[in-house]
Amino acid sequence: MVREYVDLGLSVKWATMNIGAERISDHGGYFAWGETGNKDDYSWSTYLHGISAEELIKYSYDDNKIALEASDDAAINKWGQNGVYQPGLNGKSCATVAIVSGNGSA
Repeated sequence: MVREYVDLGLSVKWATMNIGAERISDHGGYFAWGETGNKDDYSWSTYLHGISAEELIKYSYDDNKIALEASDDAAINKWGQNGVYQPGLNGKSCATVAIVSGNGSA
């Protein structure tokens, strides 16, 4: 699927809509960092990668993972493998913003 993007003059191009949005004005989906499913409850009891900020089982100081693996990246899982940016290594709710390849497709 071809997606429109915005060039902000940075090293990446940003999608004009969030994942799950059908229009630019839509919020799209809400994801916890490192999770690929849209959800409504962002308590630690529902977080896939830990039970507290001090007890993360992935993406922690223990495993030194600071970049998302493709299998844990909502944008890659929903839109395909062309580079993404998902803010916030904190296990809390954040909207995923995807970037697209240089040719304007995601």
